[in-house]
Amino acid sequence: MFANRDALDHFQTALALGHPDAPALHEAVGDLRTLLGEYQAALQSYEAAAAQATESEIGRLEHKLGHVHERRGNRELAESHYCAALARYHAAGQQNEQARLNVDRSRVAYQLGLFVTAHVLAEEALAPAVKTDDTFAKAQAHNTLGILARQSGQTAAARLHLER
Repeated sequence: MFANRDALDHFQTALALGHPDAPALHEAVGDLRTLLGEYQAALQSYEAAAAQATESEIGRLEHKLGHVHERRGNRELAESHYCAALARYHAAGQQNEQARLNVDRSRVAYQLGLFVTAHVLAEEALAPAVKTDDTFAKAQAHNTLGILARQSGQTAAARLHLER
């Protein structure tokens, strides 16, 4: 239905009326602003959510901040947020989130022309994705490894990863 604007209005109204779960609403507003391409406003919403969030929620919010900075083309700042999120995920033992995050970090390294780093990060993402049986993370890691293999002329390895 693409009712993103309506949802955004409702969340902002709830915030204005003092809803008790402000961090969740700020995060939801950030998600919607990201979908709408309003990246500066999304960053502000995620930062507002992080300022009020519990310790266990900070990793997810750092990850989302990294995504927005990556979308804006600021890959160094994205990597900074990704590293902050990785530290939180590692401390919490969230292996599936670490896998997804390392795929994102691999993509940023690739965009920066750091192909060896991109490959290492994608490999580091695959192991916990397999261990936690996270289908999405496995697909992301194999896709990234396939792209990297193709880029380096390893067509058989590329095909294997992309088929997986």
